[in-house]
Amino acid sequence: EHMLGWNVPEEHQDMVHEHWRNFPEINKYWHYCLALIYT
Repeated sequence: EHMLGWNVPEEHQDMVHEHWRNFPEINKYWHYCLALIYT
């Protein structure tokens, strides 16, 4: 399981605060569900 910020390019790693790297990545299906709710 990946953590948030795992796929951010190396040159942009300093833009992701260390706090957010402690959380697991959200499943992509949550984004699809939220899109259905909001549309």
